[in-house]
Amino acid sequence: MLLRLSGGVFALRLRDLEDNLFFAESETLVVVGTGESITEAIDDLGKQIIHFYKYYKNLSRDKVIGDAVRLKRLYETLFVDQD
Repeated sequence: MLLRLSGGVFALRLRDLEDNLFFAESETLVVVGTGESITEAIDDLGKQIIHFYKYYKNLSRDKVIGDAVRLKRLYETLFVDQD
């Protein structure tokens, strides 16, 4: 599955936690990725974003509360399927 960012931007934080462990995080989307390189961490982050995009896309609005309401709206408005 390919997702295209349809509007807006979100910050991405990259960190080298220790030897051969890198961390990529989007606080806005509340998702993280890890890897043995920055490239692997970003790739893992992308996989996590796709996972949560599918998850929130399939949840009906009456099934979400709290921060999940914000996240569902974000995933629905920030990304578009590119199948």
